[in-house]
Amino acid sequence: PQLIRPTSHDQFDNAYRLVKLGVARSLSRKRFTAQNVADTLSELLDSPTVAEQCRRYAAKIRGTNTLEQTCSLAEALVGKEGQGS
Repeated sequence: PQLIRPTSHDQFDNAYRLVKLGVARSLSRKRFTAQNVADTLSELLDSPTVAEQCRRYAAKIRGTNTLEQTCSLAEALVGKEGQGS
């Protein structure tokens, strides 16, 4: 579970996506108070739905070598660009 306080750039989009996946909550700067943080963290940690979504997405990526996948994708992109030269 994640509590996100987006401040700039793509953080708002990332927060939106994680909230939509059901694994996070987002608090704006104005709503980021000690009481709201405590309440939201309690909600996240006590929620069976959030726990289930976290388990679901963890299982999807377990055993995945993300570094290797990222390098392979980057190499494929470079290879495609180099073919036109």
